[in-house]
Amino acid sequence: MADLKQVFSMEVERRKGVNASIVAAAASIAAAIAQFTELNDAYTDSLTTSRNKLLALYKERRHYNGLDPAVYSIDASGVDTYPYFGETDAICNPYFPKSKVIDGTFDGLEPLEAPVGRSGAWARNQTYSPTEDAARGTALTQLNAYPDTSNEPTEEACTGETPEGSGTTEATCIANGGTWGYPSSGPSAPAILTAALNPWKTDIQSILADVDSSQDQTYNNPVLGSSRTATQWWQDVIDEIDTCLGLLPGDPTPPDQTPAPTGALLTSINNLITYADTAIATFVTARSSDLGGPADTEEQTFFGVVKLRLHQVNGSLSKLNGIKAQDGQNDSIIADNEAAIKDLNDLIESL
Repeated sequence: MADLKQVFSMEVERRKGVNASIVAAAASIAAAIAQFTELNDAYTDSLTTSRNKLLALYKERRHYNGLDPAVYSIDASGVDTYPYFGETDAICNPYFPKSKVIDGTFDGLEPLEAPVGRSGAWARNQTYSPTEDAARGTALTQLNAYPDTSNEPTEEACTGETPEGSGTTEATCIANGGTWGYPSSGPSAPAILTAALNPWKTDIQSILADVDSSQDQTYNNPVLGSSRTATQWWQDVIDEIDTCLGLLPGDPTPPDQTPAPTGALLTSINNLITYADTAIATFVTARSSDLGGPADTEEQTFFGVVKLRLHQVNGSLSKLNGIKAQDGQNDSIIADNEAAIKDLNDLIESL
C-alpha cells in the first residue's frame, strides 16, 4: 500500500511540473504574439504608405506615357491573379492568388487596383487613353487656323426657288417661291475654337487632379517667363484657356464675318499656341523624367515590403498559429492535470 501511495505522489508531482512548465511557456508565447503583431502592423503601415506613393506617381504619369497604374495578371487558364510570393515575373516582382485576397488569407496585400476583365500577363502597362497630347493637338490646329471664316456667308442668296437658280434678286426669288437671306452654314470661327479649347481644358483639369504634390518640382514656363511647380504649370494653361474663351466674340452676324484677332485676344491665342506647340511638350518630358526615378524606387520598396510581409505570413504567422493552437491545447492539459491531481490526492489520503 505504501508503494502505491508513493507512485501516486510521484504522479502528482509530475503533473504539477508539467503545469508549471506550460504556465512558464505561456509568457514566452504571449511575447511572441505581441512581437509578431507589432512587426505585422509595421509591415502593413509600410505597405500602405508605399502603395499610396506608388499609385500617386502612376496616376500622374499615365497622362504622359499612356500606361494605366494597375498591377495585374491572368494565368493561362484565365484565372485572375495578383502578385504573390512564390512566383515572379521577368523582373522578379512577386505574385499571389486573388483568391487569397478574397478569403482574407493575405488580407491587405493586394498591390494596386486592377479592374475586372483584364487579360494578358502582367498588364501593369495597360493602355491609358487619352494621353495629354490628344486634345492639345486638336486645339493647336484650331488656334493656328483662327479665324477660319469659310463657314461664314458673306452675302444673301436665294434658296428653294423654282426653277433652282432663277432667284437672282430678292424680288425674283420671292416671286419664284424661294427664300431670300443668308444661307445656313457650319459653325462660326469662335464656335470652332471654343469646341477645341474646352476638351483641352477638361483634359488638363484631369491631369491637375492627379499631379503628385509630393513630387511637385519647379519647371520653366516660357509664356510667363518664370519657374512654376507642376501644379502651377497646368493651372497657368487652364487660366490662359479661360482668358481666351472670355475674349472670343460671339457668333458673327453676316455679312460681318469674324475679324482677325487683335490686342488681348491675339496675345492670348499666341500664348496658347506657344503652350500647345512647344512649351508643354518640353515641360512634360522633364516632368516624366522627374517622376520616373521615384517610381522605380517606390516599386522596389513596395514589392520589397510585400515580400517581407509574405515571408512573415508564410513563416512566422503559420508557426505562430501553431503555437496558438497548442496554447489552447495546453489550457486543456492544465485543466486535466489539475483534475487528476485532485483525484490523486484524494486517493493518497484514503490509503
